[in-house]
Amino acid sequence: MKLLSLLTPLLLAAIGRATVGPGYVTGNVNVADPTMCKNSAGTYFIFSTAPGIEIRTSTDRTTWTLIGTVWPNGASWTDTYTGTSNGSES
Repeated sequence: MKLLSLLTPLLLAAIGRATVGPGYVTGNVNVADPTMCKNSAGTYFIFSTAPGIEIRTSTDRTTWTLIGTVWPNGASWTDTYTGTSNGSES
């Protein structure tokens, strides 16, 4: 019990230093299966499931802009896995 009373302040301090979310998210945010990463310049990227794998960017994790796709000309090697033609729905 004494150990618990000693650890409680440390646990509360750790919780108090937790990172808060970015706030209300805006922009082009209609994504499926997103993966987020950040480059050394501070730009955030979201890559999401879509024909060509869509790319969105943000500098604040709040306002997102669709900037294109990983494979803008399609990726025929994905057809077997996606049921598409040249990695595209059309």
